[in-house]
Amino acid sequence: MTTTRQTASHAATEAPTETEALRADLEMTRQHLADTVQQLTRQLNVPRRMKESASSAGHRAVQTAKHAVGEMGGKAKQTAGEVSVKAKQTAGDVSVKAKQTVGDMSVKAKHTVGGLSSSGKHTSGGPAQRSWHLPEQAKNLPAKVRQVPELSRRHPRATAAVGGAVALGVGAAAWIAGRNR
Repeated sequence: MTTTRQTASHAATEAPTETEALRADLEMTRQHLADTVQQLTRQLNVPRRMKESASSAGHRAVQTAKHAVGEMGGKAKQTAGEVSVKAKQTAGDVSVKAKQTVGDMSVKAKHTVGGLSSSGKHTSGGPAQRSWHLPEQAKNLPAKVRQVPELSRRHPRATAAVGGAVALGVGAAAWIAGRNR
């Protein structure tokens, strides 16, 4: 009987350990299943995944835009500097050409006025004697005005130069008149 009692007491001590092992195994399996369910829930939660995706894409877009803006700002400053230099050069060239054209037109005007005053009989006198020839020149004015469109078609650069000189002269006269006030 002692063997039966020893075996029974031995079985009683083994049973709780085996039960504890089964309980621990069951708890581990439950934890594993809970983790698996959580992962599946996360993967199946489409709205949340979309938000996370959109958030990361938005962050990347913002970083890319900031980088692009920085580069474009540098390029814009460089281009603005180049345009400024070219504008200054062009303005200087235009100023030189305008002064040259005004000088040429002034010489031509003096020559024309000299030619008009020398065509009459009484040119040696002062302004009073030259005014006697104005009515004769006024008679030829309508014919000369009718020739202007034809001359401007034949000589477009000269027409543009005269127009520029007139505009420059009017601007200079307005500036001088404004300065004298």
